[in-house]
Amino acid sequence: MAKILLLDDSPTMHRVVRLTFADDHRLEIAVARSRAEADQTLSLQPPELIIAYVRFDGLTDPRYFQTLRMVTSRVLLLAESEENLDQFTRAGFDRVLRKPFHSDELRQVVEDMLNQDGPTVEYSVASPLAGEPVEQSSFQLPVPPPPPPPSSLSPQRATQAYQPKSNPPEQANAQPSFAGSDLDVFSRPGGLTGSATSPENSIPQITLDLSEFQKSIESNSMVDSRPLMQPPPQSVIVRNYDPEESQPVSQFSADEITISEASWRPGQRSSENKDGARATQTLAPPPPPPPPPRSFQP
Repeated sequence: MAKILLLDDSPTMHRVVRLTFADDHRLEIAVARSRAEADQTLSLQPPELIIAYVRFDGLTDPRYFQTLRMVTSRVLLLAESEENLDQFTRAGFDRVLRKPFHSDELRQVVEDMLNQDGPTVEYSVASPLAGEPVEQSSFQLPVPPPPPPPSSLSPQRATQAYQPKSNPPEQANAQPSFAGSDLDVFSRPGGLTGSATSPENSIPQITLDLSEFQKSIESNSMVDSRPLMQPPPQSVIVRNYDPEESQPVSQFSADEITISEASWRPGQRSSENKDGARATQTLAPPPPPPPPPRSFQP
């Protein structure tokens, strides 16, 4: 529900605005009759849009209204028809309704303003006239971030051999050092994937084979890894979170899961960890396999 705060000391204007949006359940109208009431309301719950009379509480210049922009960029001014608004225009206020205005005008301006600045919960404006179709817009309220998950988890075991793929030709002679690199691991349909950035900006795209535990891994849920400074075999701590509960449901700790597949390509790492956690791991190339035994024929 989008909240609109009306700053006007006129009871008549309070009734007009409330009646204009009385049939729109997606809007909540709050009113303030003085700057003290306005400041109290703004401190409790910032609105998505402010409608303010330019002479609110005896004001004569735009300085107070400029402070409202610290709360929301959507500020609609109301003014008498004969008001000189040059100083408000110079201050950047370009949304003004002149009194008296029609309720349809107010509906349309409010709809336009609620849909500016990157819409993020759907907002619908009621039909201005009976029989006309309802206009739809995509205004959304920001969704608060989920709480951080607890850190106590029970480990499970997975065993897969580390089998790196061949390097691409442009990377054939590269010997990147991954000491102190960042490793981010995420669950995806079909398994977990991770990426790390070395000082040379070489990124290993890693797939972790967790087929034995696929039932406990939710597709598209987020996982992360923790700092590891262990030599090969590669080991990572992976947490898998339930997408609805944001709770960890499984953990594969050091030496209990190993990287099963890796390929190399240049590029930049993009961190997507929900809780902002970063993982550090030393990624050293695995030792070369021993040469096959020679067979001699007489």
